[in-house]
Amino acid sequence: MKTQEFNISKAILEWIADSQGFSVEELAYNIAPKKVDKVVQGIVNKTQARELAKLGNIPFGFLFLSEPPVNDKPSLPDFRNTLESVPISDDFYDVYTDIQEKLNWFDEYLTRNGIKDKLSFVGRFNISTPIDEVAVDIRSSLDFEDIKLDTTGKQDYLKEVIDRLENLGILIFKNGIVNVNTRRSLDVNEFRGFAIANEYTPAIFINGNDSISAQLFTLLHEVAHIWIGKGGISNWAYPFENEVETYCNKVAAEVLMPTFYFEKIWDSTLSENDNISKLSSLFKTSELSITIKANQLNLVTDESVILIREELNKHLRKLKSNNQSSGGNYYNTLPWRNSRLLTKTIVSDALNQNTLLTEASRLLHAQPSAIMNQLAERI
Repeated sequence: MKTQEFNISKAILEWIADSQGFSVEELAYNIAPKKVDKVVQGIVNKTQARELAKLGNIPFGFLFLSEPPVNDKPSLPDFRNTLESVPISDDFYDVYTDIQEKLNWFDEYLTRNGIKDKLSFVGRFNISTPIDEVAVDIRSSLDFEDIKLDTTGKQDYLKEVIDRLENLGILIFKNGIVNVNTRRSLDVNEFRGFAIANEYTPAIFINGNDSISAQLFTLLHEVAHIWIGKGGISNWAYPFENEVETYCNKVAAEVLMPTFYFEKIWDSTLSENDNISKLSSLFKTSELSITIKANQLNLVTDESVILIREELNKHLRKLKSNNQSSGGNYYNTLPWRNSRLLTKTIVSDALNQNTLLTEASRLLHAQPSAIMNQLAERI
């Protein structure tokens, strides 16, 4: 019996290929390595067509449109305001849409189990609230005083803060690529993170391509967004113009580097550079963050901030040109990419047969066998 074949337009093929970071030829090779020429011409069998629909995240019938479907872009306030920022791309929208689907599942899970409650810290304050009042509340909520800064490394410090935030009910996602597509690296010049200030399922995304120090600051910056109930897309690079970003930056700085402690440690007998290096090492924050804080306390000049900001911009341009993506063991990184709390909840629900394995697999971007084995062992 002759194999049924379908014709797909060049525009649809190019659209699906672009969504995966492929050329049309690379896309064809991935779904049919022995029939690349036919696929490039838009001639595919039913199995190949289904694979294309899956990659394009579209219904099967949409494959046969002459032009790609027009998707309504999800809305999230854009607080980015720096000259180095680049336009929001499909990479952001695909990450954001994926997280929204996960949050929808989590909301349904909470409702189904009768544990859906408003979280009191979401929108507890506004930007007219004194900075130190918000910072003290965040530090108290996370028991910051219990974290031993002098004996904790940057990576462990970041993980500890993430764990404490997830214990409060905030889902934290950290990734350097779009879902699990290593060809689609996230650009820190585009966005460093974003916050979704939902009263029931608040969430934060951190761009994993940033340095650990920058990720830490982004995390607390987004926490500030949640505490004032204003979700949005962030790129907190100095100088600050947007009043919400300015406020959240100051809150994050006060949480991570309390003024009374900062001034106590600053040693006027040391050079400016030595002080900045020492405080950066202690607080696990970048030298730029330390310099800006010191400038606001009149401990260093504006010129010092300009110089170190120029160095940061060089670093960001280097990151973009290298197009590095986050690495590590695949199964170890999946819970961080998908939120450790959410991963544990989905896997447990699937193992208890309340969520289909296929649905869990789709949400976590993992094979069903991995959910039953590797991920189950890590939660």
